[in-house]
Amino acid sequence: EPIGKAAEHMTRQGSSALLVTSPSGTVLGIVTDRDFRERVAARGLSHTDPVCEIMSAPIVSVPDTALVYEAILAMREKGKRHLAVKDASGAVTGLVTNVELLHFDRYSSIVMTREISRARGVDEIEAIHERLPRLVAALLESGTKPRNVTRVVTATLDATVERLVALATERLGPPPAPFVFVALGSEGREEKTLVSDQDNAIVYADMEPDARESAAAYFLRLGAEVCDGLAKVGYPYCKGNVMAKTPQWCRPLSAWKEYFAKWIESAQPQDFLEINMFFDFRAVCGAGDLLSDLRDHIDKRLRMSVPFFVNYAQNALLYKPPLGFFGGILAESVGGQPKTFNVKDAIRPIIVFARLYALQHGVRDTHTLDRLQRLLEKGAVKRALHDEAAGAYNHLMHLRLRHQALNVGSDGRFTNDIDPQSLTPIETTVLRQAFHQVGNIQKQIQHDFVATGPTM
Repeated sequence: EPIGKAAEHMTRQGSSALLVTSPSGTVLGIVTDRDFRERVAARGLSHTDPVCEIMSAPIVSVPDTALVYEAILAMREKGKRHLAVKDASGAVTGLVTNVELLHFDRYSSIVMTREISRARGVDEIEAIHERLPRLVAALLESGTKPRNVTRVVTATLDATVERLVALATERLGPPPAPFVFVALGSEGREEKTLVSDQDNAIVYADMEPDARESAAAYFLRLGAEVCDGLAKVGYPYCKGNVMAKTPQWCRPLSAWKEYFAKWIESAQPQDFLEINMFFDFRAVCGAGDLLSDLRDHIDKRLRMSVPFFVNYAQNALLYKPPLGFFGGILAESVGGQPKTFNVKDAIRPIIVFARLYALQHGVRDTHTLDRLQRLLEKGAVKRALHDEAAGAYNHLMHLRLRHQALNVGSDGRFTNDIDPQSLTPIETTVLRQAFHQVGNIQKQIQHDFVATGPTM
């Protein structure tokens, strides 16, 4: 069939691709709207030339029994935007596009979490996790928003924790008291990326004096089994030992109330780097009402502590966006390696900004974008500042996720360090703008908490 007729046929159907077949019906290849745009002029072809001159062959296909995430991975691995779907006999029954699969990106995480929930041991969970980086890369390339990508990563980790808790309680026996396994830091905010160690804790109900020792021993064993399993799956131990396997962070509710009371009443600016993550707690599984009780306690304490916000604000101002005097991106070299900047550090001021104002205004959401939205609705931040903060967050998080998905360090691990020279001119321009926005956010913190003092 001539190129012109194929184009007319595609226009009438309102499709972005056509299968090219032989007179006998055998599928020879595929031609897409991009092929018409890029190959016709480039090859000096006319509308009367055969369409096979611009088709792609052989076609990339998946069986009609393939799961959504498998189709996404196939697109990513082959660099295609269209896939043919074949039935059991090998006959092509249809086409699926990257845009269509985009609508199912949430389903991708459902597939993985369902597999994890049925896993019989840590080895099976580890095998499932090995697919996650490729899935993240595929979702980003399909245009998925950073928030939905981190939701997939977080949901996968949540499912892993739930399964490890279930497997552990099967071995240890029923828990002696209600408890909740708690996610902290990026996991607590549902902003998990591929480069994160584990930050978690256990909160359990207070026991009678004669049962406290045995309860503490049980929950510490539970925490150890879960944390050890997470480490094997691919989530490194926390360097600061903020994990449920550490006695200090596997405690009854009353002890956690004492922790937060002390932090709120006496924390100095230099202390917040260590305690930041605890204000992003979220229940993964177990008795979530324990955390509601803890949150009530925290809110009450915060209403009585103006110095807490001043000290926290001073900590938030310690980070300086890596911009030179003339607007260039400042990078550092370690051990003769290319100069890089740490994108995680670049995002942190936005996260701290949202957390600081959320704590001040009683916002209980933990995700940074949710906090910003609630603050906007409460009139705690102006629309312009909200849009700047959300825009900078989205760009930096997208950059971070894409870099992690496509680049692995020499030790086989993912990294947050980005070489500015690897960015496109457009990415560099947008990155500079994001850093400027971070600076504006810090100016607002300076004005609201340091220069004039917070209003409670």
